[in-house]
Amino acid sequence: MAHYVARILHLRPNSIMDDWGVPELVVAYGIYKDEESAKQHYEIKAHNKHAKGADRIKLPPLYAVKFMGVGEDDGSEAAGD
Repeated sequence: MAHYVARILHLRPNSIMDDWGVPELVVAYGIYKDEESAKQHYEIKAHNKHAKGADRIKLPPLYAVKFMGVGEDDGSEAAGD
């Protein structure tokens, strides 16, 4: 994660590891990765709009990292616990 964010921000990964907290790194990674993922999603969607049959490309997920708000349930908790 630190390497990816550092490459985007033109920083050294060690400076991120030394100066940033984990929440800052996770949020920055999520935002930048989601931007990249959304761009790829829409490019493939545009390609598939005019492609037929075997020329179609499988559509990747729109977002690479899912951010959840307070009180949202991701469905991972067992019922009744």
